[in-house]
Amino acid sequence: MYFQLRKLILWPRTDEAPRELDLHPGVVNVISGASKTGKSAVIPIVDYCLASHKCAIPVGVIRENCSWFGIVIDTVEGQKLLARREPGDQQSTGDMVLIEGESVDAPRRIANKNTTHMNVKRMLDRLAGLTRLGLEPEAEAGAQSRPSFRDLMAFTFQPQNIVANPDVMFFKADTTEHREKLRTIFPYVLQAVTADVLQARYELERLGRLLRRRENELRALVAAGNAWRLEAQSWLRQAIEFGLLPPDQRIPTDWSDIVDLLRGVVVVNGEAAHPTLAGIDAALKRLQELRDEESKAAAELTQRRQRLSELRRLIESSDAYGSALRIQRDASPTGLGSSSCRTGPRIRYRFSAMADARRSSS
Repeated sequence: MYFQLRKLILWPRTDEAPRELDLHPGVVNVISGASKTGKSAVIPIVDYCLASHKCAIPVGVIRENCSWFGIVIDTVEGQKLLARREPGDQQSTGDMVLIEGESVDAPRRIANKNTTHMNVKRMLDRLAGLTRLGLEPEAEAGAQSRPSFRDLMAFTFQPQNIVANPDVMFFKADTTEHREKLRTIFPYVLQAVTADVLQARYELERLGRLLRRRENELRALVAAGNAWRLEAQSWLRQAIEFGLLPPDQRIPTDWSDIVDLLRGVVVVNGEAAHPTLAGIDAALKRLQELRDEESKAAAELTQRRQRLSELRRLIESSDAYGSALRIQRDASPTGLGSSSCRTGPRIRYRFSAMADARRSSS
């Protein structure tokens, strides 16, 4: 990104010509002067004209005598003049003036705004070539949101309060919000994370959402298919019971075989079919199998419920034992002391009960 500061401009509230401070690109510009002559206000003025959230220009002579603040910058698209209205009693104002051209001259007076600070931010983001993707696909607004030109200001300014602070290295990193955002965008600034990587992250997240949706749909279809297959198998068993199929007919599990059998049942003459003892025995046999499975499941459930109850009693017993030990420790200044002999049989009894419960649960 090519970005050079060429000029600092102050428009007075009177009808006088604006005050301009020329800067030379490609070299170090040193601004010197007596104390309290406005040197420290240069960085806040530039920051304010670059669409900062609030105005940090010191209140006093400069704010009282200036109506607009402006800068002229060099970019790959030519020169651009960015001017912003003095906020008055407000923290900031969004009124700005943007003038573009190969070479820009500052107007003598500024009557009205022609843009806002949000439009200037978007223009600066475009000039910086920043991605419009967030650093994390599902992150909300905050530290994981997309990087902006305003985030890069941390690497641009070094005002006095940052230089004199041994705990802060970057501009505005003394606040938690800016510090977290700076930590997040650092890999992107160092090109460790590029726009292609961010795009790949979003594509991976999109494909992951699509995969999860397809898996849910597949599970729903499988569940519906299993329900239909069980219902179709029950129809085949009824057909055997009614004599529409032979008693020794095997109930298939494959869908194609089930459908073929059902089609065969449909074309069978229902008047010629008669229930037989063999068909009824097959239905009774299936009923007995289901009852045996039910009894087995009930027995297993009862056993597991009993084990769960024993484990709960074991936990309650261990909690009560721990509480008793803590009470004895707090009551005696030397730990268990002489009471340890009296509690010995009780402790052995509790350990024996806990061991018996563990064996029964296993």
